[in-house]
Amino acid sequence: ADRGCEVVTPIMTNDDMDMLVDVIRAVRGTGATIDESCGVHVHVDAAAFDGKALARLVKTVYSQEPLLVMALGVKDRVEGRGVGGMNPSCSLQW
Repeated sequence: ADRGCEVVTPIMTNDDMDMLVDVIRAVRGTGATIDESCGVHVHVDAAAFDGKALARLVKTVYSQEPLLVMALGVKDRVEGRGVGGMNPSCSLQW
């Protein structure tokens, strides 16, 4: 039977990419596979952002969302499967 799982890592830096590759290889070694129901999310430390910089980042991602969706090949997931894109009515002002 198919069983889902989530891989959670500690905070990583570029210096940890070899460890990340090892984790991916270990997961693959168990026979794990991915399909269209799988997702990825990444947390980014926002300590270096002030309010204005964070607002610019969010607005940039929003304005480039169509390009990101196309590049990742996930248009059907965003539009047809109950996964919403970014909400244009969200207002960020500082």
